[in-house]
Amino acid sequence: MKTTKGCYIFYSPNGGVWGDGTTEPKPSPTENGVMLDGDRFRFPEETKSLRRDGYRLHTSINYFNVPRYYTANGAGEGIDPERICNGFGYDCWPYNSMEITNGGHDENYFAKEALKLADGETVTLYACWDPLVIYHCENEDYRDFVYVTDSNDYTVLGAGDETRYARNKNDKSFDGYEGPTKIPDELNRIAFWRDSDGNEYYPGKTYTVKEPLHLFPVYR
Repeated sequence: MKTTKGCYIFYSPNGGVWGDGTTEPKPSPTENGVMLDGDRFRFPEETKSLRRDGYRLHTSINYFNVPRYYTANGAGEGIDPERICNGFGYDCWPYNSMEITNGGHDENYFAKEALKLADGETVTLYACWDPLVIYHCENEDYRDFVYVTDSNDYTVLGAGDETRYARNKNDKSFDGYEGPTKIPDELNRIAFWRDSDGNEYYPGKTYTVKEPLHLFPVYR
């Protein structure tokens, strides 16, 4: 019996939904879904349409159009989940990221040996999701997100503060967000924010945020 060289790679939406409405993992678009040690990652074409209500698909913090997958799902399941990235494990980004960012980004490779995998094993890579924080203020919403591979700590914004979407102004955000990226200075009348359960959030203070958060202003 011939032994398969390399590993079978599947990409899990990890709570998200593919464009065709399915939620099952999809195989790598490489030949027969197999990757060899050192192969460049290729993501399913459907990654472009992968969505989850209240979340954004995790990307590079510097290049918001370069999505990431990980070897663990953030819930203690997967390969070496505590190694790096807040329980998400090894960070994988696509072979064409150089093209996506006009030559401004590196690429990484399947590390079969480093991950202590044997030929013929099946490996699932998981989408990572950043919870959205939406500031509902008067006639405008200001959208931000928790960058969860750093941690679930989130510092609440106030008047004059920029969201994380303002960090990269060269590449269009992968999730298509084109809204405002700075809470206006003239909103300095805001004393704090309140969520739909009545919890209070004060600008400049850090909170643990693991789910989408909608905040409403309370004025002085």
